[in-house]
Amino acid sequence: MMSPIRIREGFEGQILHVIPRTTTEKVASHPLIYPLMPTDIGWYPHARYHYCQRDTGAPEHILILCVEGSGWCKLGEKTLTVNQYEAALIPRGQAHIYGASDDDPWSIH
Repeated sequence: MMSPIRIREGFEGQILHVIPRTTTEKVASHPLIYPLMPTDIGWYPHARYHYCQRDTGAPEHILILCVEGSGWCKLGEKTLTVNQYEAALIPRGQAHIYGASDDDPWSIH
């Protein structure tokens, strides 16, 4: 059973870098750079109760790299476990929910 506590941001040691939209707009017309350009990158260490739900998805692809612990990712009706040294790729515009395991919460980039 999933914990009723849900936290999206604000973990101890969390780091989040967001590339200014003015910068991403400058390369928006470049066919090689823009599709691969990261827009946000973060570090969520020992993210107990981490939970994120986006009913309409995000405007960019999301790559979750689990370096410790485990979590899960739900796309449509399918829920996948994401373990240490595994990654999940969520396509832009795809409704999704993801979160840390209650028993062994993940540390993710």
